[in-house]
Amino acid sequence: MRSNRKFTLRAVAIGLFFAALTTVMNAYLGINFGMGFGFGVVTIIVSYAILHKMLGGSSRGELGVAYIISTSTLVAHWILGLAIFLAERYQDVSFPSWLYPPNTDPSLGFGVWLRPILTLFSLELMATTLGLVISVLLSSEFISSEKMVFPNYAVSASLIDACIKGGGEARLVGISALAGLVITVSQYALSAFGINLVNINLTPYLPKGAVFAITLSLGFAAVGYIISAQVSLSLLLSGLLTYLILAPYLVSHGIVEYSESIQEFYNNMIFGFSISPAIGMLILGGFGLSFLFFLRGKVIRRKGDEKEEEKGDGSLGYAHLYKTLWRRILRNKKIASIFFTLLSALLVAAYVLNPFYPLPRWFSVAFAAYASFVASFIEIVILTKMTGETGMSMGTTGIILYDMPVFTMGYRGYTGYMVAPYFRPNPWTAPSVTGLVKYKDSLDVSVKDIVKAKLIGWLPTFAISALVTIALWRYLGFGNEQMPAAGLLQSSIYVRMLATGDVRGTVDPSLFVAGGIIGAVLEVATPLSMTGLAMGMILPPNYIVPIALGGFARLITDRKLGKKWYKERGMLIATGILTSSILSQVIMTILMTL
Repeated sequence: MRSNRKFTLRAVAIGLFFAALTTVMNAYLGINFGMGFGFGVVTIIVSYAILHKMLGGSSRGELGVAYIISTSTLVAHWILGLAIFLAERYQDVSFPSWLYPPNTDPSLGFGVWLRPILTLFSLELMATTLGLVISVLLSSEFISSEKMVFPNYAVSASLIDACIKGGGEARLVGISALAGLVITVSQYALSAFGINLVNINLTPYLPKGAVFAITLSLGFAAVGYIISAQVSLSLLLSGLLTYLILAPYLVSHGIVEYSESIQEFYNNMIFGFSISPAIGMLILGGFGLSFLFFLRGKVIRRKGDEKEEEKGDGSLGYAHLYKTLWRRILRNKKIASIFFTLLSALLVAAYVLNPFYPLPRWFSVAFAAYASFVASFIEIVILTKMTGETGMSMGTTGIILYDMPVFTMGYRGYTGYMVAPYFRPNPWTAPSVTGLVKYKDSLDVSVKDIVKAKLIGWLPTFAISALVTIALWRYLGFGNEQMPAAGLLQSSIYVRMLATGDVRGTVDPSLFVAGGIIGAVLEVATPLSMTGLAMGMILPPNYIVPIALGGFARLITDRKLGKKWYKERGMLIATGILTSSILSQVIMTILMTL
Protein backbone atom coordinates (compact mmCIF):
# COMPACT_ATOMS: atom_id res chain seq x y z
CA MET A 1 0.00 0.00 0.00
CA ARG A 2 2.79 2.37 0.85
CA SER A 3 4.43 1.86 -2.56
CA ASN A 4 1.11 2.51 -4.32
CA ARG A 5 0.73 5.84 -2.56
CA LYS A 6 4.07 6.88 -3.98
CA PHE A 7 3.27 5.94 -7.57
CA THR A 8 -0.03 7.80 -7.74
CA LEU A 9 -1.43 8.79 -11.11
CA ARG A 10 -0.96 12.47 -10.29
CA ALA A 11 2.70 12.00 -9.29
CA VAL A 12 3.44 10.03 -12.46
CA ALA A 13 1.61 12.62 -14.60
CA ILE A 14 3.56 15.54 -13.11
CA GLY A 15 6.85 13.64 -13.43
CA LEU A 16 6.19 12.74 -17.08
CA PHE A 17 5.14 16.30 -17.90
CA PHE A 18 8.44 17.70 -16.67
CA ALA A 19 10.39 14.82 -18.23
CA ALA A 20 8.82 15.72 -21.58
CA LEU A 21 9.46 19.43 -21.00
CA THR A 22 13.10 18.70 -20.16
CA THR A 23 13.43 16.57 -23.29
CA VAL A 24 12.00 19.23 -25.60
CA MET A 25 14.05 22.03 -24.03
CA ASN A 26 17.28 20.04 -24.11
CA ALA A 27 16.76 19.01 -27.73
CA TYR A 28 16.66 22.69 -28.68
CA LEU A 29 19.50 23.73 -26.33
CA GLY A 30 21.68 20.74 -27.17
CA ILE A 31 21.41 21.24 -30.92
CA ASN A 32 21.95 25.00 -30.83
CA PHE A 33 24.22 25.61 -27.84
CA GLY A 34 25.60 22.23 -26.78
CA MET A 35 24.08 22.58 -23.31
CA GLY A 36 21.39 20.87 -21.26
CA PHE A 37 19.04 21.81 -18.48
CA GLY A 38 17.01 19.90 -15.87
CA PHE A 39 13.68 20.65 -14.23
CA GLY A 40 14.07 18.36 -11.21
CA VAL A 41 13.99 21.13 -8.64
CA VAL A 42 11.11 22.84 -10.43
CA THR A 43 9.24 19.53 -10.37
CA ILE A 44 9.57 19.36 -6.59
CA ILE A 45 8.25 22.88 -6.12
CA VAL A 46 5.34 22.43 -8.54
CA SER A 47 4.50 18.99 -7.15
CA TYR A 48 4.42 20.39 -3.65
CA ALA A 49 2.25 23.34 -4.70
CA ILE A 50 -0.24 21.13 -6.59
CA LEU A 51 -0.31 18.00 -4.48
CA HIS A 52 0.29 19.36 -1.00
CA LYS A 53 -1.41 22.73 -1.15
CA MET A 54 -4.12 22.42 -3.82
CA LEU A 55 -5.08 18.73 -3.62
CA GLY A 56 -5.11 18.21 0.12
CA GLY A 57 -1.68 16.88 0.92
CA SER A 58 1.07 14.59 -0.32
CA SER A 59 3.84 12.41 1.02
CA ARG A 60 7.59 12.62 0.83
CA GLY A 61 7.61 9.46 -1.30
CA GLU A 62 5.06 10.87 -3.75
CA LEU A 63 7.15 14.01 -4.27
CA GLY A 64 10.23 11.82 -4.60
CA VAL A 65 8.65 9.68 -7.31
CA ALA A 66 7.54 12.72 -9.33
CA TYR A 67 11.06 14.14 -9.01
CA ILE A 68 12.83 10.94 -10.10
CA ILE A 69 10.55 10.46 -13.13
CA SER A 70 11.09 14.07 -14.21
CA THR A 71 14.88 13.61 -14.22
CA SER A 72 14.80 10.30 -16.12
CA THR A 73 15.14 10.95 -19.84
CA LEU A 74 16.64 9.20 -22.86
CA VAL A 75 17.63 11.54 -25.66
CA ALA A 76 18.11 11.12 -29.40
CA HIS A 77 18.78 14.69 -30.49
CA TRP A 78 22.57 14.34 -30.61
CA ILE A 79 22.78 11.20 -32.74
CA LEU A 80 19.94 12.09 -35.15
CA GLY A 81 20.81 15.78 -35.33
CA LEU A 82 24.50 15.10 -35.97
CA ALA A 83 23.70 12.53 -38.68
CA ILE A 84 21.50 15.07 -40.46
CA PHE A 85 24.04 17.86 -40.01
CA LEU A 86 26.93 15.81 -41.43
CA ALA A 87 24.96 14.28 -44.31
CA GLU A 88 23.77 17.69 -45.50
CA ARG A 89 27.25 19.21 -45.54
CA TYR A 90 29.75 16.58 -46.64
CA GLN A 91 29.51 14.41 -49.74
CA ASP A 92 31.82 11.74 -48.33
CA VAL A 93 29.40 10.97 -45.48
CA SER A 94 27.41 7.74 -45.72
CA PHE A 95 25.33 5.96 -43.09
CA PRO A 96 23.63 2.55 -42.98
CA SER A 97 19.85 2.55 -43.40
CA TRP A 98 19.30 1.55 -39.75
CA LEU A 99 20.85 4.89 -38.70
CA TYR A 100 19.86 7.26 -41.51
CA PRO A 101 17.10 6.86 -44.13
CA PRO A 102 18.22 6.53 -47.78
CA ASN A 103 15.90 9.41 -48.70
CA THR A 104 15.57 12.24 -46.18
CA ASP A 105 13.49 14.70 -48.17
CA PRO A 106 11.57 16.66 -45.48
CA SER A 107 8.39 16.40 -47.54
CA LEU A 108 8.31 12.62 -46.96
CA GLY A 109 7.26 13.10 -43.34
CA PHE A 110 8.28 11.21 -40.22
CA GLY A 111 7.60 7.68 -41.51
CA VAL A 112 11.00 7.29 -43.19
CA TRP A 113 12.64 7.75 -39.77
CA LEU A 114 10.76 4.89 -38.12
CA ARG A 115 13.47 2.25 -38.61
CA PRO A 116 16.38 4.40 -37.32
CA ILE A 117 14.34 5.55 -34.31
CA LEU A 118 13.26 2.01 -33.37
CA THR A 119 16.77 0.63 -33.85
CA LEU A 120 18.43 3.35 -31.78
CA PHE A 121 15.73 3.10 -29.09
CA SER A 122 16.26 -0.66 -28.78
CA LEU A 123 20.01 -0.21 -28.48
CA GLU A 124 19.66 2.67 -26.02
CA LEU A 125 17.22 0.78 -23.81
CA MET A 126 19.51 -2.28 -23.64
CA ALA A 127 22.60 -0.16 -22.95
CA THR A 128 20.84 1.98 -20.34
CA THR A 129 19.33 -1.01 -18.54
CA LEU A 130 22.77 -2.64 -18.37
CA GLY A 131 24.12 0.60 -16.91
CA LEU A 132 21.24 0.60 -14.44
CA VAL A 133 22.08 -2.91 -13.21
CA ILE A 134 25.76 -2.03 -12.71
CA SER A 135 24.85 1.24 -10.99
CA VAL A 136 22.52 -0.41 -8.49
CA LEU A 137 25.05 -3.13 -7.66
CA LEU A 138 27.88 -0.65 -7.03
CA SER A 139 25.91 2.17 -5.40
CA SER A 140 26.55 1.05 -1.81
CA GLU A 141 30.31 1.12 -2.40
CA PHE A 142 30.29 4.69 -3.69
CA ILE A 143 28.00 6.20 -1.06
CA SER A 144 30.13 4.77 1.76
CA SER A 145 32.75 7.45 1.02
CA GLU A 146 32.30 10.76 2.85
CA LYS A 147 33.49 12.70 -0.21
CA MET A 148 30.65 11.35 -2.34
CA VAL A 149 28.04 13.95 -1.38
CA PHE A 150 26.24 14.22 -4.77
CA PRO A 151 25.42 17.92 -4.29
CA ASN A 152 22.66 18.01 -6.93
CA TYR A 153 20.74 15.24 -5.19
CA ALA A 154 21.55 16.62 -1.76
CA VAL A 155 19.84 19.85 -2.80
CA SER A 156 16.77 18.02 -4.09
CA ALA A 157 16.47 15.88 -0.96
CA SER A 158 16.87 18.95 1.21
CA LEU A 159 14.20 20.80 -0.77
CA ILE A 160 11.69 17.95 -0.43
CA ASP A 161 12.44 17.78 3.29
CA ALA A 162 11.84 21.52 3.63
CA CYS A 163 8.56 21.28 1.71
CA ILE A 164 7.22 18.44 3.85
CA LYS A 165 8.30 19.97 7.16
CA GLY A 166 7.11 23.44 6.19
CA GLY A 167 7.54 26.16 8.77
CA GLY A 168 11.00 27.66 9.18
CA GLU A 169 12.75 25.25 6.81
CA ALA A 170 10.48 26.05 3.88
CA ARG A 171 10.66 29.78 4.60
CA LEU A 172 14.46 29.62 4.78
CA VAL A 173 14.59 27.95 1.37
CA GLY A 174 12.07 30.45 -0.01
CA ILE A 175 13.96 33.49 1.26
CA SER A 176 17.26 32.12 -0.05
CA ALA A 177 15.68 31.36 -3.42
CA LEU A 178 14.20 34.85 -3.65
CA ALA A 179 17.59 36.40 -2.84
CA GLY A 180 19.30 34.27 -5.48
CA LEU A 181 16.64 35.15 -8.05
CA VAL A 182 16.71 38.90 -7.43
CA ILE A 183 20.51 39.13 -7.41
CA THR A 184 21.00 36.98 -10.53
CA VAL A 185 18.26 38.65 -12.59
CA SER A 186 19.59 42.08 -11.56
CA GLN A 187 23.10 41.10 -12.67
CA TYR A 188 21.97 40.12 -16.15
CA ALA A 189 19.53 43.01 -16.48
CA LEU A 190 22.28 45.52 -15.72
CA SER A 191 24.59 43.75 -18.17
CA ALA A 192 22.06 44.47 -20.90
CA PHE A 193 22.66 48.17 -20.20
CA GLY A 194 26.44 47.88 -20.37
CA ILE A 195 27.11 47.41 -16.64
CA ASN A 196 28.99 44.10 -16.41
CA LEU A 197 28.18 42.34 -13.16
CA VAL A 198 28.28 38.85 -14.63
CA ASN A 199 31.93 38.27 -15.57
CA ILE A 200 35.18 39.96 -14.56
CA ASN A 201 37.99 39.45 -17.06
CA LEU A 202 41.38 39.78 -15.35
CA THR A 203 43.40 38.67 -18.37
CA PRO A 204 44.34 42.20 -19.60
CA TYR A 205 46.06 42.85 -16.24
CA LEU A 206 48.11 39.65 -16.28
CA PRO A 207 51.39 38.75 -18.03
CA LYS A 208 51.00 37.46 -21.58
CA GLY A 209 49.96 33.85 -21.58
CA ALA A 210 48.20 34.01 -18.23
CA VAL A 211 44.42 34.03 -18.48
CA PHE A 212 41.83 34.35 -15.78
CA ALA A 213 38.27 35.51 -15.27
CA ILE A 214 35.63 35.30 -12.57
CA THR A 215 31.97 34.56 -13.10
CA LEU A 216 29.96 36.31 -10.39
CA SER A 217 27.55 33.44 -9.86
CA LEU A 218 25.80 32.68 -6.59
CA GLY A 219 24.82 29.34 -8.08
CA PHE A 220 28.42 28.22 -8.60
CA ALA A 221 29.29 29.41 -5.09
CA ALA A 222 26.40 27.33 -3.74
CA VAL A 223 27.80 24.29 -5.57
CA GLY A 224 31.20 24.91 -3.97
CA TYR A 225 29.54 25.16 -0.56
CA ILE A 226 27.60 21.91 -0.93
CA ILE A 227 30.47 19.79 -2.25
CA SER A 228 33.32 18.84 0.02
CA ALA A 229 35.63 21.77 0.81
CA GLN A 230 38.46 19.34 0.12
CA VAL A 231 37.27 19.00 -3.49
CA SER A 232 36.45 22.67 -4.16
CA LEU A 233 39.77 23.92 -2.76
CA SER A 234 41.68 21.25 -4.70
CA LEU A 235 39.90 22.58 -7.77
CA LEU A 236 41.03 26.13 -6.93
CA LEU A 237 44.67 25.10 -6.48
CA SER A 238 44.70 23.15 -9.75
CA GLY A 239 42.96 25.94 -11.69
CA LEU A 240 45.30 28.66 -10.46
CA LEU A 241 48.33 26.52 -11.28
CA THR A 242 46.97 25.75 -14.77
CA TYR A 243 45.95 29.24 -15.90
CA LEU A 244 48.36 31.52 -14.01
CA ILE A 245 51.60 29.50 -13.95
CA LEU A 246 51.54 26.74 -16.55
CA ALA A 247 49.71 28.77 -19.23
CA PRO A 248 52.39 31.53 -19.55
CA TYR A 249 55.11 28.88 -19.70
CA LEU A 250 53.31 26.90 -22.40
CA VAL A 251 52.67 30.03 -24.46
CA SER A 252 56.27 31.27 -24.19
CA HIS A 253 57.56 27.91 -25.43
CA GLY A 254 55.10 27.72 -28.31
CA ILE A 255 53.29 24.67 -26.94
CA VAL A 256 49.92 26.45 -26.71
CA GLU A 257 48.80 29.23 -29.01
CA TYR A 258 47.78 32.43 -27.20
CA SER A 259 44.51 34.22 -27.88
CA GLU A 260 42.97 37.32 -26.32
CA SER A 261 39.64 35.54 -26.35
CA ILE A 262 39.28 33.58 -23.10
CA GLN A 263 37.07 30.94 -24.71
CA GLU A 264 39.45 30.42 -27.63
CA PHE A 265 42.49 30.28 -25.35
CA TYR A 266 40.65 27.86 -23.07
CA ASN A 267 40.06 25.58 -26.06
CA ASN A 268 43.75 25.85 -27.00
CA MET A 269 44.78 24.96 -23.43
CA ILE A 270 42.41 22.01 -23.24
CA PHE A 271 43.54 20.33 -26.46
CA GLY A 272 47.13 21.57 -26.30
CA PHE A 273 47.88 20.52 -22.73
CA SER A 274 45.35 20.15 -19.90
CA ILE A 275 43.15 17.38 -21.23
CA SER A 276 46.07 14.90 -21.14
CA PRO A 277 47.02 15.05 -17.43
CA ALA A 278 43.41 15.64 -16.36
CA ILE A 279 42.11 12.54 -18.13
CA GLY A 280 45.15 10.68 -16.84
CA MET A 281 44.09 11.53 -13.28
CA LEU A 282 40.51 10.49 -13.95
CA ILE A 283 41.32 7.23 -15.76
CA LEU A 284 44.72 6.01 -14.54
CA GLY A 285 44.22 7.51 -11.08
CA GLY A 286 41.78 4.74 -10.19
CA PHE A 287 44.40 2.10 -11.00
CA GLY A 288 46.94 4.08 -9.02
CA LEU A 289 44.62 4.22 -6.01
CA SER A 290 44.09 0.46 -6.13
CA PHE A 291 47.85 -0.16 -6.27
CA LEU A 292 48.73 2.32 -3.52
CA PHE A 293 46.01 1.08 -1.18
CA PHE A 294 47.17 -2.48 -1.86
CA LEU A 295 50.71 -1.54 -0.85
CA ARG A 296 49.49 0.34 2.21
CA GLY A 297 47.38 -2.64 3.21
CA LYS A 298 50.47 -4.87 2.96
CA VAL A 299 52.46 -2.53 5.23
CA ILE A 300 49.62 -2.24 7.73
CA ARG A 301 49.11 -5.99 7.88
CA ARG A 302 52.80 -6.45 8.57
CA LYS A 303 52.44 -4.08 11.52
CA GLY A 304 49.35 -5.97 12.67
CA ASP A 305 47.25 -2.81 12.86
CA GLU A 306 43.86 -4.01 11.60
CA LYS A 307 42.01 -0.88 12.74
CA GLU A 308 44.30 1.35 10.71
CA GLU A 309 43.69 -0.84 7.66
CA GLU A 310 39.96 -0.07 7.81
CA LYS A 311 40.55 3.68 7.52
CA GLY A 312 41.65 3.61 3.88
CA ASP A 313 39.30 4.70 1.13
CA GLY A 314 40.40 1.93 -1.20
CA SER A 315 36.77 1.04 -1.84
CA LEU A 316 36.77 3.50 -4.75
CA GLY A 317 39.72 1.88 -6.51
CA TYR A 318 39.03 -0.06 -9.72
CA ALA A 319 40.19 -3.43 -8.40
CA HIS A 320 37.87 -3.51 -5.41
CA LEU A 321 34.88 -2.18 -7.34
CA TYR A 322 35.36 -4.60 -10.25
CA LYS A 323 35.60 -7.61 -7.94
CA THR A 324 32.55 -6.43 -6.02
CA LEU A 325 30.52 -5.96 -9.19
CA TRP A 326 31.11 -9.46 -10.57
CA ARG A 327 30.71 -11.10 -7.19
CA ARG A 328 27.27 -9.50 -6.83
CA ILE A 329 26.24 -10.35 -10.39
CA LEU A 330 27.19 -14.02 -10.09
CA ARG A 331 25.66 -14.49 -6.64
CA ASN A 332 22.19 -13.39 -7.71
CA LYS A 333 20.61 -15.67 -10.33
CA LYS A 334 17.90 -13.20 -11.29
CA ILE A 335 20.32 -10.32 -11.79
CA ALA A 336 22.78 -12.57 -13.62
CA SER A 337 20.01 -13.73 -15.95
CA ILE A 338 18.95 -10.16 -16.77
CA PHE A 339 22.52 -8.93 -17.18
CA PHE A 340 23.77 -11.71 -19.45
CA THR A 341 20.58 -11.73 -21.53
CA LEU A 342 20.90 -8.02 -22.24
CA LEU A 343 24.65 -8.30 -22.83
CA SER A 344 24.15 -11.18 -25.27
CA ALA A 345 21.50 -9.19 -27.14
CA LEU A 346 23.89 -6.24 -27.38
CA LEU A 347 26.69 -8.43 -28.76
CA VAL A 348 24.30 -9.97 -31.30
CA ALA A 349 23.21 -6.47 -32.34
CA ALA A 350 26.88 -5.52 -32.81
CA TYR A 351 27.35 -8.55 -35.08
CA VAL A 352 24.18 -7.98 -37.14
CA LEU A 353 24.47 -4.18 -37.52
CA ASN A 354 28.29 -4.10 -37.74
CA PRO A 355 28.62 -0.39 -36.88
CA PHE A 356 32.35 -0.38 -37.78
CA TYR A 357 31.88 -1.54 -41.37
CA PRO A 358 33.97 -1.98 -43.56
CA LEU A 359 35.95 -3.62 -40.74
CA PRO A 360 34.84 -7.24 -40.21
CA ARG A 361 31.92 -8.10 -37.93
CA TRP A 362 34.20 -9.64 -35.32
CA PHE A 363 35.69 -6.19 -34.72
CA SER A 364 32.29 -4.74 -33.83
CA VAL A 365 31.62 -7.64 -31.47
CA ALA A 366 35.08 -7.30 -29.91
CA PHE A 367 34.53 -3.59 -29.38
CA ALA A 368 31.16 -4.19 -27.70
CA ALA A 369 32.76 -6.83 -25.43
CA TYR A 370 35.71 -4.56 -24.54
CA ALA A 371 33.38 -1.63 -23.89
CA SER A 372 31.03 -3.74 -21.77
CA PHE A 373 33.62 -5.54 -19.63
CA VAL A 374 36.32 -2.86 -19.31
CA ALA A 375 35.85 0.65 -20.71
CA SER A 376 32.29 1.28 -19.58
CA PHE A 377 33.12 0.12 -16.04
CA ILE A 378 36.01 2.59 -15.89
CA GLU A 379 33.81 5.40 -17.17
CA ILE A 380 31.09 4.56 -14.64
CA VAL A 381 33.60 4.91 -11.82
CA ILE A 382 34.97 8.19 -13.20
CA LEU A 383 31.59 9.82 -13.85
CA THR A 384 30.17 8.72 -10.50
CA LYS A 385 33.17 10.06 -8.60
CA MET A 386 33.09 13.35 -10.52
CA THR A 387 29.37 13.82 -9.90
CA GLY A 388 29.54 12.61 -6.33
CA GLU A 389 32.42 14.87 -5.34
CA THR A 390 31.80 17.98 -7.45
CA GLY A 391 28.24 17.81 -8.80
CA MET A 392 29.64 18.07 -12.33
CA SER A 393 30.60 15.56 -15.00
CA MET A 394 32.15 15.53 -18.48
CA GLY A 395 32.34 12.94 -21.23
CA THR A 396 35.92 13.67 -22.27
CA THR A 397 37.16 10.31 -20.98
CA GLY A 398 35.41 8.66 -23.94
CA ILE A 399 38.16 10.02 -26.18
CA ILE A 400 40.68 7.69 -24.54
CA LEU A 401 38.42 4.78 -23.69
CA TYR A 402 36.58 4.41 -27.01
CA ASP A 403 37.66 6.74 -29.80
CA MET A 404 41.43 6.35 -29.64
CA PRO A 405 41.45 2.50 -29.53
CA VAL A 406 39.08 2.37 -32.51
CA PHE A 407 41.10 4.97 -34.40
CA THR A 408 44.34 3.10 -33.67
CA MET A 409 42.85 -0.08 -35.14
CA GLY A 410 42.42 1.73 -38.44
CA TYR A 411 38.70 2.47 -38.55
CA ARG A 412 37.87 5.48 -40.73
CA GLY A 413 34.20 6.24 -40.96
CA TYR A 414 31.44 8.21 -39.31
CA THR A 415 28.97 5.59 -38.08
CA GLY A 416 31.23 3.79 -35.62
CA TYR A 417 32.35 6.90 -33.74
CA MET A 418 28.79 8.18 -33.53
CA VAL A 419 26.99 5.01 -32.39
CA ALA A 420 29.73 3.52 -30.19
CA PRO A 421 27.92 4.74 -27.03
CA TYR A 422 24.96 2.49 -27.92
CA PHE A 423 27.07 -0.69 -27.77
CA ARG A 424 28.08 -0.67 -24.12
CA PRO A 425 26.42 -0.24 -20.70
CA ASN A 426 25.38 3.40 -20.43
CA PRO A 427 27.77 4.98 -17.86
CA TRP A 428 25.65 8.12 -17.50
CA THR A 429 23.04 6.13 -15.60
CA ALA A 430 25.41 5.55 -12.67
CA PRO A 431 25.73 9.10 -11.26
CA SER A 432 21.97 9.67 -11.10
CA VAL A 433 21.12 6.22 -9.69
CA THR A 434 23.90 6.34 -7.09
CA GLY A 435 22.95 9.85 -6.01
CA LEU A 436 19.32 8.80 -5.62
CA VAL A 437 20.30 5.70 -3.63
CA LYS A 438 22.37 7.85 -1.28
CA TYR A 439 19.36 10.03 -0.48
CA LYS A 440 16.63 7.38 -0.82
CA ASP A 441 15.69 7.65 2.86
CA SER A 442 15.26 11.42 2.56
CA LEU A 443 13.13 10.87 -0.57
CA ASP A 444 11.29 7.97 1.14
CA VAL A 445 11.84 5.64 -1.80
CA SER A 446 13.43 2.20 -2.11
CA VAL A 447 15.93 1.03 -4.70
CA LYS A 448 13.07 -0.75 -6.48
CA ASP A 449 11.09 2.50 -6.51
CA ILE A 450 14.07 4.27 -8.10
CA VAL A 451 14.36 1.64 -10.83
CA LYS A 452 10.62 1.71 -11.52
CA ALA A 453 10.52 5.52 -11.70
CA LYS A 454 13.53 5.56 -14.01
CA LEU A 455 11.87 3.16 -16.45
CA ILE A 456 8.65 5.19 -16.45
CA GLY A 457 10.60 8.32 -17.44
CA TRP A 458 12.83 6.62 -20.00
CA LEU A 459 10.23 4.89 -22.14
CA PRO A 460 8.41 7.90 -23.67
CA THR A 461 11.19 10.51 -23.69
CA PHE A 462 13.38 8.89 -26.35
CA ALA A 463 10.51 9.06 -28.86
CA ILE A 464 9.78 12.67 -27.86
CA SER A 465 13.44 13.63 -28.32
CA ALA A 466 13.59 11.96 -31.75
CA LEU A 467 10.36 13.55 -33.01
CA VAL A 468 11.33 17.03 -31.76
CA THR A 469 14.74 16.76 -33.46
CA ILE A 470 13.23 15.76 -36.80
CA ALA A 471 10.53 18.43 -36.50
CA LEU A 472 13.11 21.16 -35.82
CA TRP A 473 15.11 20.06 -38.87
CA ARG A 474 12.05 19.66 -41.07
CA TYR A 475 10.43 23.01 -40.29
CA LEU A 476 13.41 25.21 -39.36
CA GLY A 477 16.53 23.48 -40.69
CA PHE A 478 19.99 23.29 -39.06
CA GLY A 479 22.67 25.94 -39.46
CA ASN A 480 20.70 29.16 -39.96
CA GLU A 481 19.57 32.20 -37.98
CA GLN A 482 16.64 30.34 -36.43
CA MET A 483 18.64 27.21 -35.62
CA PRO A 484 22.38 28.02 -35.55
CA ALA A 485 23.14 24.42 -34.45
CA ALA A 486 26.40 25.41 -32.75
CA GLY A 487 26.31 22.25 -30.64
CA LEU A 488 26.16 20.05 -33.74
CA LEU A 489 28.89 22.09 -35.41
CA GLN A 490 31.32 21.43 -32.54
CA SER A 491 30.55 17.71 -32.52
CA SER A 492 30.81 17.44 -36.30
CA ILE A 493 34.34 18.87 -36.27
CA TYR A 494 35.52 16.25 -33.79
CA VAL A 495 33.77 13.30 -35.48
CA ARG A 496 35.00 14.37 -38.93
CA MET A 497 38.55 14.63 -37.57
CA LEU A 498 38.39 10.97 -36.53
CA ALA A 499 36.48 9.79 -39.61
CA THR A 500 38.97 11.33 -42.04
CA GLY A 501 42.08 10.44 -40.02
CA ASP A 502 43.13 14.05 -39.39
CA VAL A 503 44.00 13.66 -35.70
CA ARG A 504 46.57 16.09 -34.33
CA GLY A 505 47.75 14.64 -31.06
CA THR A 506 44.67 15.16 -28.90
CA VAL A 507 46.27 13.38 -25.91
CA ASP A 508 49.95 13.35 -24.95
CA PRO A 509 50.85 9.87 -23.60
CA SER A 510 53.56 11.09 -21.20
CA LEU A 511 51.29 13.75 -19.66
CA PHE A 512 48.48 11.21 -19.50
CA VAL A 513 50.58 8.77 -17.47
CA ALA A 514 52.13 11.52 -15.33
CA GLY A 515 48.68 12.87 -14.46
CA GLY A 516 47.51 9.44 -13.32
CA ILE A 517 50.54 8.88 -11.11
CA ILE A 518 50.57 12.37 -9.58
CA GLY A 519 46.82 12.36 -8.97
CA ALA A 520 46.86 9.00 -7.17
CA VAL A 521 49.86 9.94 -5.01
CA LEU A 522 48.31 13.28 -3.99
CA GLU A 523 44.97 11.63 -3.21
CA VAL A 524 46.64 9.15 -0.84
CA ALA A 525 49.40 11.29 0.67
CA THR A 526 47.67 14.68 1.04
CA PRO A 527 44.22 16.11 1.82
CA LEU A 528 43.83 17.02 -1.88
CA SER A 529 41.15 15.43 -4.05
CA MET A 530 42.28 13.83 -7.31
CA THR A 531 38.89 14.54 -8.88
CA GLY A 532 39.05 18.17 -7.79
CA LEU A 533 42.54 18.56 -9.24
CA ALA A 534 41.43 17.11 -12.58
CA MET A 535 38.31 19.28 -12.70
CA GLY A 536 40.40 22.39 -12.02
CA MET A 537 42.38 21.66 -15.18
CA ILE A 538 39.31 20.94 -17.32
CA LEU A 539 36.90 23.68 -16.23
CA PRO A 540 37.06 27.12 -17.86
CA PRO A 541 38.96 29.60 -15.65
CA ASN A 542 35.92 31.74 -14.85
CA TYR A 543 34.22 28.93 -12.88
CA ILE A 544 37.08 28.32 -10.47
CA VAL A 545 36.83 31.26 -8.05
CA PRO A 546 33.08 31.18 -7.34
CA ILE A 547 33.20 27.44 -6.63
CA ALA A 548 36.22 27.94 -4.37
CA LEU A 549 34.48 30.78 -2.50
CA GLY A 550 31.74 28.33 -1.66
CA GLY A 551 34.39 25.94 -0.36
CA PHE A 552 35.87 28.64 1.88
CA ALA A 553 32.40 29.48 3.18
CA ARG A 554 31.88 25.80 4.01
CA LEU A 555 35.16 25.68 5.93
CA ILE A 556 34.17 28.76 7.95
CA THR A 557 30.67 27.57 8.85
CA ASP A 558 31.89 24.07 9.73
CA ARG A 559 34.50 25.49 12.09
CA LYS A 560 32.47 28.35 13.58
CA LEU A 561 28.97 26.85 13.66
CA GLY A 562 29.63 23.13 13.41
CA LYS A 563 28.77 20.49 10.82
CA LYS A 564 25.32 20.08 12.35
CA TRP A 565 24.49 23.66 11.34
CA TYR A 566 25.35 22.80 7.74
CA LYS A 567 22.88 19.91 7.74
CA GLU A 568 20.11 21.87 9.45
CA ARG A 569 20.58 25.36 7.94
CA GLY A 570 23.49 25.68 5.55
CA MET A 571 22.20 23.05 3.13
CA LEU A 572 18.77 24.74 3.03
CA ILE A 573 20.24 28.16 2.29
CA ALA A 574 22.48 26.71 -0.43
CA THR A 575 19.50 24.81 -1.82
CA GLY A 576 17.42 27.96 -2.26
CA ILE A 577 20.28 29.96 -3.76
CA LEU A 578 21.36 27.20 -6.15
CA THR A 579 17.81 26.52 -7.32
CA SER A 580 16.89 30.09 -8.19
CA SER A 581 20.31 31.34 -9.27
CA ILE A 582 21.09 28.58 -11.78
CA LEU A 583 17.53 28.60 -13.13
CA SER A 584 17.49 32.34 -13.70
CA GLN A 585 21.10 32.33 -14.94
CA VAL A 586 20.34 29.80 -17.68
CA ILE A 587 17.09 31.48 -18.70
CA MET A 588 18.62 34.98 -18.77
CA THR A 589 21.60 33.69 -20.77
CA ILE A 590 19.29 32.13 -23.35
CA LEU A 591 17.16 35.25 -23.60
CA MET A 592 20.18 37.53 -24.03
CA THR A 593 21.70 35.15 -26.59
CA LEU A 594 18.51 35.04 -28.62
